[in-house]
Amino acid sequence: MLENPLIQRYRKSLIRPKQFWVYQVVYACIVGLIMLISYLIYYQPPKDGREFFSSTYYQFLTFQILILWFWGGYNSGSAIRNELIRKTYDFFKLLPMTAHQKAAGILIGRNLVMLLFACYNFIFLVIFGVLGGLNSGLQGQIFFVILSLALLFNTLALLSAMRVDGKNMQTSATPLILLGLICTPFVIGIAASLSESGIFNLSIRFYALSVPALLMIAFVALYFCCWSFIGIIRKLTSEREPLFTYFGSMSFLVGYGLLTCGLFWVYLLEKKMMTLYFLWLVLLIPVLLIPFGAVKTCDVYLERFRSSKRGLSTGKMHWRLFTNSNLFLCLSLLVIWGLFSAGMGLSVDSLFIPSIIVLLSFCLFLSLLFEMHTVYQPLYGKIKLLLGFIALLYAFLPLILAPILTNDGVLQYSPLGYVFYLFEKADVGQKVDFASSVFIMNLVLCTVPIGLIWQRYRQILRARRRIWEKELTIEY
Repeated sequence: MLENPLIQRYRKSLIRPKQFWVYQVVYACIVGLIMLISYLIYYQPPKDGREFFSSTYYQFLTFQILILWFWGGYNSGSAIRNELIRKTYDFFKLLPMTAHQKAAGILIGRNLVMLLFACYNFIFLVIFGVLGGLNSGLQGQIFFVILSLALLFNTLALLSAMRVDGKNMQTSATPLILLGLICTPFVIGIAASLSESGIFNLSIRFYALSVPALLMIAFVALYFCCWSFIGIIRKLTSEREPLFTYFGSMSFLVGYGLLTCGLFWVYLLEKKMMTLYFLWLVLLIPVLLIPFGAVKTCDVYLERFRSSKRGLSTGKMHWRLFTNSNLFLCLSLLVIWGLFSAGMGLSVDSLFIPSIIVLLSFCLFLSLLFEMHTVYQPLYGKIKLLLGFIALLYAFLPLILAPILTNDGVLQYSPLGYVFYLFEKADVGQKVDFASSVFIMNLVLCTVPIGLIWQRYRQILRARRRIWEKELTIEY
């Protein structure tokens, strides 16, 4: 790993004798300040020796969090920006290294000094933890959680920095440092209070398993860390492509669903509708967000036919276009969401199919608006404003009309109002009947964007056929 050229490059720039001593002096001053604060707390008034060591332990623990989360996240997130500022990003892309090597080189190389200080802190934590009489197993779990979350924050910071189309790339670390200094006393107090309350010893039920709470947090963080790292590899290998592929989107949602349902499983066994509805909303979050990370442009629709045979029938071309569209991705995500939602409904002795169908109809209309933006953006550059306005009216107009008309039933025609209606019924223990009028209204609304999208699909296919005809003319 240390033979990685990027790590060697950062090592020579960060750990130079003329520069590294500055970091060492700053670290020594901070350690001295921590010891001084602990000394003052211990002797005014005098306390038991273990309290002195435990107080020092929590201060070093907070220092470790600031180093691994804040400093490490800043280092990872600023790597690409620094390459752009120094105009070396093109050279970075041309390095004869795999995407895995580049990602590891940035995450490790940019944080060499941070990792060294984290090792120093780990030694202090072990010493003061033992002298303070803290449980060694608990210490290990706490450090495992901190390290897992640090990996997650670092990979997310690097992934968020992979967009290189920003014009103003210069930022300052001062706000981050000030935020860390402001949060330090609160983090120390929270860590000490949680440890004394024994909450770190609690367990979380994951399906039929009982997992310590800290380990569960760490495993969840590592799971999303793996996906973040996959996203980094994706952007390094296909910079101009969407973050999610179709298969990646489906895999992420299935994994997210299994993880979320496992955490909700023990509460669903209590057969409370409120818990089931809340689970539906949690499962719906990635369904609404993934399309923005997997969005294809209209030009990509045309490019998908480049490797196709020119003699394809019209029906096959329409099907190929549809299966490669953003709309097909949205519908696939909604199907997976519906399967998870219906499956979890079995745990409360009901499929809740009517409510699921109505919610799917709301999402279908929003998905059609999303696809309209994709296919009409090349023709009308400002169409996103119109579609955004329509989406806002769709969500909030029934909420405004309901009190004006003094009719609470109007609320159900809004996706937000329908969700509130579900929770209101669940609060009094009543099941929701099938809102047929809401479902029919959504289907009627969907007919307009479906017609417009179909018309645009036909125009795209005609453009593709004209390109094929021109290519044939050139060949002959």
